[in-house]
Amino acid sequence: MVLAVEATAGAKILESWIPGVPQWARALIVMVVPTATNLVSVGSCGEFEFWFAGIKVVAIAAFVVVGLLAVFGFLPGSDNPGSGLAHLTDSGGFFPEGLDPGEGQLCGRPLREARSRKAVTPAE
Repeated sequence: MVLAVEATAGAKILESWIPGVPQWARALIVMVVPTATNLVSVGSCGEFEFWFAGIKVVAIAAFVVVGLLAVFGFLPGSDNPGSGLAHLTDSGGFFPEGLDPGEGQLCGRPLREARSRKAVTPAE
């Protein structure tokens, strides 16, 4: 099930690169290439995974760098008043009125429930 979804998503991405090929053929290519690599040898499969993991790490690092460049105004068009860190620091910062555990914070409710159960549980 997951492979079919991934193959369809991969085929959709490849649509702009290979426009004349039907979607089912692109999905088949996306499924056959890794499967064939797996069947050839374990070493080639490991190397395949190594290089693609490296590509993912480089892509994530590039996205982080481009995001930081945009936030700090180094990219064209990032001089917009809506960009930058102003929204995080305007109006008193993250929690201008303080934290209220009654508003559903992550730890507030479970801790209160645990304390209330402990309080009503009879001593053994």
